[in-house]
Amino acid sequence: MRISDSLRRLALLAALTAAVPACSRDKAAGGEATAESIDALSMPSILKSVPAETPYYFAAVRPLSPEVRAKVVQVMTPVLAAFTRAVKAELERPIDPADPGAKGQRAFLETLAQYASFEGLTRLGFGPEKPFAIYGLGFLPAFRVELADPGAFKKFFADVEAKAGEPAKVETLGDQQYWVFGADSQGIAVLALVGDTLVGGLMPVEAKAMVLPLLLGQAQPQASLAEGDALKTLLKGHGLTGHGVGVVDVRAIVGTLVGEGTGTNADIYKALSPSMTPMTDVCRAEFKGLADKAPRLVFGNQSLTPTEARVAFTLELEPALAKMLQGLRAAVPGLSAKTDPSTFFQLGVGLDVDRAITLAQERAAAVTAAPFQCEQLAGLNEVAAEVTRSLAMATAGPAAMVRLVRGFSLVVKDLVPPAAQGSAGAPPLGVSGAKAYAALATSNPEGVLATIKAFVPDLVSLSVAKDGKPVPLPTSGMLGELTAPHIAMGESALVLSTGEGMQAELTALTTAKGDESMPLVVFASDSGRLLNMQLESRAKLSANLPPEQQALEQAELEATRAVAGAVGHTAFVLTVGDKGLHLTETAVLK
Repeated sequence: MRISDSLRRLALLAALTAAVPACSRDKAAGGEATAESIDALSMPSILKSVPAETPYYFAAVRPLSPEVRAKVVQVMTPVLAAFTRAVKAELERPIDPADPGAKGQRAFLETLAQYASFEGLTRLGFGPEKPFAIYGLGFLPAFRVELADPGAFKKFFADVEAKAGEPAKVETLGDQQYWVFGADSQGIAVLALVGDTLVGGLMPVEAKAMVLPLLLGQAQPQASLAEGDALKTLLKGHGLTGHGVGVVDVRAIVGTLVGEGTGTNADIYKALSPSMTPMTDVCRAEFKGLADKAPRLVFGNQSLTPTEARVAFTLELEPALAKMLQGLRAAVPGLSAKTDPSTFFQLGVGLDVDRAITLAQERAAAVTAAPFQCEQLAGLNEVAAEVTRSLAMATAGPAAMVRLVRGFSLVVKDLVPPAAQGSAGAPPLGVSGAKAYAALATSNPEGVLATIKAFVPDLVSLSVAKDGKPVPLPTSGMLGELTAPHIAMGESALVLSTGEGMQAELTALTTAKGDESMPLVVFASDSGRLLNMQLESRAKLSANLPPEQQALEQAELEATRAVAGAVGHTAFVLTVGDKGLHLTETAVLK
């Protein structure tokens, strides 16, 4: 294990603690954002050291409510316990004598294991209401976390040094001391206490003189995230609460790499340029052209309450590309961006396969006709050629039927495990206990059904009209596991049901036009129930594990059980709009 692995663990724990504040006087804390609540936000002082032009960042600028923190503590306590057991298992491995830093890493992990709890993290010096930021100085990673008790962290570090039997390497910049880890030839990691803030970063030695003053607060960026209204505008524009907000600015990253960055990005490039391969004008133009297609990723919490957590990701796209993708959407019976919390499981895709294949072929042909000239992008030319070949093979002969598909939707309203049905020998999630339907949207339902008949002999004599009326299916052969299976056909859909009484829904489904939002992908389930089902089978399997693995497995089971008891319906919905691709993840909290 390298020292950077230990530092990443520490940064993760610091971020986790900062993300679960103990109290808040903000009325909107923990809930959905409003324009008024965002305007009233006071940006934390640590953002004054984060350049406004940073290519990426993830920060918490608002604390949670006590109720939400209590929920997080409830779920994360067993997870941290499992982490502690994993660290202890790591400590049982022998030290690599060839690794000069192995002894210090072992001491770090041994000491850290004593703090892997919410109470322990407080003893480590992290305050529950303190903000944090993980960000880029140019493309070099850095982080800042405000501490409630810097002295407690100093004691922790002294304990690590005492256990290691040797002090960490310490250097100074002016009056500021900092710890240094790693070999200069491979780059270094820096950690320091600057007042009440823990800061850290990774850097090649040639950038040290440029990065250190910024990291240690002895120099300030020309403009910071704390200034102006850019961050507040971002929060309001994407409906984010501020409990966690992240940005990956692809244009800024590419601009920095090609030497066209601004502010700190330009300074970092200048410091690193002697060791970087010069980029040609052609490469510079082609990299920038790709960045323009998907210029930015924005993500963060849209809602965080004791009963719901919702996170949103938006990949901003070039308007013309967003419009192309919108043209691929298709309405599918039973597929909606608004999922039904009462269903056990749902999976659906609304995609016009014929249009998608045509678009992929057109894009690949365009690259083949005007291939990338930059050597670093030559692989994309090969990808375009492979896409052309693969699509031609995948849609030849009978497989061409796939072009008739416009999407599908599988909805399991309920599932009774075989154990509850008295079928001890059956698989734990057999379909015989399912009450479900599967809908296939297609421009030629008769043709699709004819193709299915060719592969399922039991259906050869089946006759289905395009009137939406359910027709019983044979319960032998491939369909033997289904209960009361029925099929119905509409003008643009085939729908299959299983489970007593489910056929009553088929007529309405075959005539449904689908949700107007036309989501691309929907995946939803009763996650708590699913996890509990998995726990039953995992618990039985764990009895066959070696004793040393059983302890770790039990710790993971406890952590999973805590999550299962706290989470209900979850939904992942992918849509495409004028701004680009939007992924929303929602979880009901118990």
